[in-house]
Amino acid sequence: MVKVLVVEQTWTAPGQGGADSAWGDLYGAVDIWCPLFLLHQQESAARRQALGETIWTYTALCQGEPTPWWHIDYPLLNYRVPTWVAWRYRMRGLLYWGGMSYWGPVDDPWLQAPYYTGNDAPQQGKKGVVFYGEGSLVYPGRAVGCDGVVPTIRLKALRDAIEDYDYLALLERQGGARGHEAGSGGDRHQADDDGRRRADGGRAPGARPPFLFAMSPGIVATPSPSLPWAWLAG
Repeated sequence: MVKVLVVEQTWTAPGQGGADSAWGDLYGAVDIWCPLFLLHQQESAARRQALGETIWTYTALCQGEPTPWWHIDYPLLNYRVPTWVAWRYRMRGLLYWGGMSYWGPVDDPWLQAPYYTGNDAPQQGKKGVVFYGEGSLVYPGRAVGCDGVVPTIRLKALRDAIEDYDYLALLERQGGARGHEAGSGGDRHQADDDGRRRADGGRAPGARPPFLFAMSPGIVATPSPSLPWAWLAG
């Protein structure tokens, strides 16, 4: 059976741009939901999971409030964190729209950072804004004597993140992790806030999205309840 995947969030809200409940919903027609990091709302996602549906997630550009955006000028940790959160909430996939899509704007991506420029269209970024590394996770190999492509450090960090997911799954099978205690019923550590989405297309109403937290160089040394290892520690 071919499963239906949609790049949509699992919730709707009255008057919400792009997710107005007056339009109806896709419930019953979707097998795999894939919301933007920022638009994942665990309470509604858990209801879909309870019905046997699957949750993935994705990132693109720098949309809304800060989440682990995937660009050259952001910390490598941005590529590790998403799989930790995905494991915590039983998400089964990460989607990215292109790995070698934007070499074109530069003559040599080894000497100039490949980039994508927004063109002021929905889901494509504000006009003139430059996203370094957007859609580019590998480099052409011929210039360095490689028959094929060469992975970026960012792609290697993403590989490590996927291996982290595997290690967490193995740990759980051995009975050494409690990270999923509340996974299907929402995150007990998430802080309450006003849950109101901004008019310019902010985030989902309700509990604080699990991907929404400040990224900083000291984040590994000072874990907080907002991060997966704190949940693992109980």
